[in-house]
Amino acid sequence: MRIYIVLLLILMVAVEVALAEPQLIAEKVISREIVVSPQGEVVKASTYVTLTIEGEGEADLIDKTAFIQPSIKTHSIRPSEVSVDGELVEVQWRSLKVSDRLVVKYTAPLVKIPVKMSFELFVNGKKVSLKYSDRFYLVEASKGDVIVYRLVVKNCFTVNGAKPLLLVLVTWSIDSTKFSVINCSPAPAIVTELGETRMYTWSTMLNDSLVIEMTFKVRKTSMWGDACITSPQVNVVLDTSSMLKNIEETISQLENSLKMLDLIDNLTKNTISGLKLMSAILKNLSNSLETYAELLEVCANKSSEASKSLAEGAQISYEFSEKLKELSRTINKLIEIRNKLEYYIEFFKIGNSYSNEIENLLDNIKENSSTIPPSLNEITEEIKTILNEVDLTKEDLQETIIEIKELIDNLDKIAQGVSESIKLVEELGENLEISAGYMAQLAQGLRNASEYAKEMALNATEQAEELDSKIVLIKENLSELSKARKSLEKRLESLKRQYSALLKLNKVYLSEKPLIKCGVEAEGKILADIVEIKTFNIMVKEPRSFSIQPELNTGKKSSGFNYYLLILLAAIAPLALLAKAGLKNIRKESYRELVEEIDEITERIERLKSCLGIGEENE
Repeated sequence: MRIYIVLLLILMVAVEVALAEPQLIAEKVISREIVVSPQGEVVKASTYVTLTIEGEGEADLIDKTAFIQPSIKTHSIRPSEVSVDGELVEVQWRSLKVSDRLVVKYTAPLVKIPVKMSFELFVNGKKVSLKYSDRFYLVEASKGDVIVYRLVVKNCFTVNGAKPLLLVLVTWSIDSTKFSVINCSPAPAIVTELGETRMYTWSTMLNDSLVIEMTFKVRKTSMWGDACITSPQVNVVLDTSSMLKNIEETISQLENSLKMLDLIDNLTKNTISGLKLMSAILKNLSNSLETYAELLEVCANKSSEASKSLAEGAQISYEFSEKLKELSRTINKLIEIRNKLEYYIEFFKIGNSYSNEIENLLDNIKENSSTIPPSLNEITEEIKTILNEVDLTKEDLQETIIEIKELIDNLDKIAQGVSESIKLVEELGENLEISAGYMAQLAQGLRNASEYAKEMALNATEQAEELDSKIVLIKENLSELSKARKSLEKRLESLKRQYSALLKLNKVYLSEKPLIKCGVEAEGKILADIVEIKTFNIMVKEPRSFSIQPELNTGKKSSGFNYYLLILLAAIAPLALLAKAGLKNIRKESYRELVEEIDEITERIERLKSCLGIGEENE
């Protein structure tokens, strides 16, 4: 418990010591102002540094600012030491006593111009040459004339051989009572109105150049025949911390995109190889199908021929069946004849018995020839001779009939065979007819298959040709993809160079933080590091305003009038400037700005005097 109490006391003492040390806070504002000519030549380039220290105590202040010359001028406390550290100029103040708030300011010439600004002016389409007079550029134009103001902003800032992206803001205030804006290219990001003043604002990440064209129409001029076109102001922010994060994300996205492109490239090449293989397969398939179609056509023709042959065979079978039927009828007739022949054979057998009896009778007559008259014997001999001849004939006929009978005896078997053959031939004819029909159907099917194969071959050829065209298209897209990849690689390489340049610029920017040494070192804050680039305003004067002067009397009254007029103008001018400053919400804090305002008022009075001819009249 005692240990905890001791530790608590030590902690309380440490806190009191820490609180007892003076706490000083330093803030820094850098304003780099550049004034250029229409051609972009630098007329003036200065850096204004304001250091604000808040708190109580005594401390050393060390400040570093980049891109300036060491020949600094101070407006308050002189520095103890000024030295050069590379691109940085180091300014030291020792033993500064701070009571609540201390402001230290110094100026130095700017040695590095990050952005070049130039412009051209066209009146009614013709380029005009500008005449410089007393911090104005003069141009002749009348009411209704069209004026084109072409502003060009170029990034000429290089770090490590690369151009870092610069955040550029362009603001342009236009007096809407004197000029009407006809066209503005590119369109501004913001347009605001404050009284009779219209303000246009553009914001961009400048890599190379920016061109803005504003087209005005002169609405009216003042009583002196003039109207002022306020020059645009270009502001460059040198704080690159936000851009670094964006570029890091962009680089990461580009690297991922390149990986995806590599993957797409590999997939596309594999797809092309696959499509080529498929195209070759389809072409081979088309050739095979064409060959198959030809074979099917040949088979169909053969089938048609076979169908015709089978049909002819069926017809022949039917005709042969009819022949067999006629043969069957003939055999049946022969069978009838056989039956008659059997009758004749029986008849011959009976005739043989009669012939024997007649022979016996004739032999008896011959034996008893004595009792028989001779004429009867002669008849008997003739009859006998006839019988002999009949016997011979009968024997021959019998033999022939027997032979015929032997032949006809097989007619039953032949008739049965013929009857069976008729059935078989009829069945053969029917089968041949059916087969002919099948063969005809087969031929038609083969022709249909051949046509289908030809159609498939044609489709395969068309698909192969379509695949070939797709391959050509994919190759073209792959070529475009390769170009896009090269473009992305170049973009990535450029971004990496810009990122490296931004890192260097950011390192320089962070090195510009003020350092306070008061027992301990404490870094201050940079509130702003802005480059302001502008040129002189354009004074539009009507041509007659150069020759026509106001009529002035030579008497004292006129002199008094001029004197009071000058007093009135001298009184109004500061009020107008203050009103203008109030409208723009600009905080005037420096002695330099007040001096410039006084100089501007003096110059306006001198111009008015020269216009009124007061100097000559007083003489």
